[in-house]
Amino acid sequence: MNILYAFFLVGLVAIPIRFAFTGKLEWIQVFATGFFLFVAFLLTLFLRWQGRKDQDYVPHHHRAVFSVRLFDRVSTNKKPLFFQGKKIGYVERSYKKKWHRLLESLARGQGSHHLQLHFSFENGTYLSFQQHDKRKEWHIYKNNIKVGIAQLDSALSALRNGHSCMFVQLNDSTFKLTTELIGQELRITCDDFLIGTGQHVNRYLYELSLSSKGDKEEHYFLLAVYVAFHFIHRK
Repeated sequence: MNILYAFFLVGLVAIPIRFAFTGKLEWIQVFATGFFLFVAFLLTLFLRWQGRKDQDYVPHHHRAVFSVRLFDRVSTNKKPLFFQGKKIGYVERSYKKKWHRLLESLARGQGSHHLQLHFSFENGTYLSFQQHDKRKEWHIYKNNIKVGIAQLDSALSALRNGHSCMFVQLNDSTFKLTTELIGQELRITCDDFLIGTGQHVNRYLYELSLSSKGDKEEHYFLLAVYVAFHFIHRK
């Protein structure tokens, strides 16, 4: 979208300059410049509409799964998090610098650059993902105390096997999130035991099912990791 606005501004500057030097006005260029503005305006309306749908999302079922809608991965708007159809908190994004948001909106991935996420839950738990190494490592804080690290697996073996993979360290436990580059199911394992699966229900809706083992704090932590994974790997 911002690229279209950039094309419009280039045309807005270039057309008068060309006219000043040549005395000719190319109507095709004028129409093309106006077309860029028109398309950018329509796209802006569409993105705002989808962003509101993220904020207004409410699941239509009460199954024992966590759910969230993730169309907009760039703005700082709050997105609600649900379990069994009940709102349990929200996630929001922040930026250290204003120009980071502009770069993110221009980036192809739209989600993984300069990623900082903040989760607030109904039980008072506050989790924060702070980027430590560009697009490869994040430090995780619980109520402003560092409790874990998330790292991407960039090994060639994972890429050759067509997997997206992330390792997460929480105290003495190591969790592994893996998913096929082409496919919908995500697996969460701990010590090679499957403890959760995530489903890409539709293009923007994500659901996470966790085993009954583990307390609420651990489940909220894994939900936050799951959401962060889908900001990093836009699928």
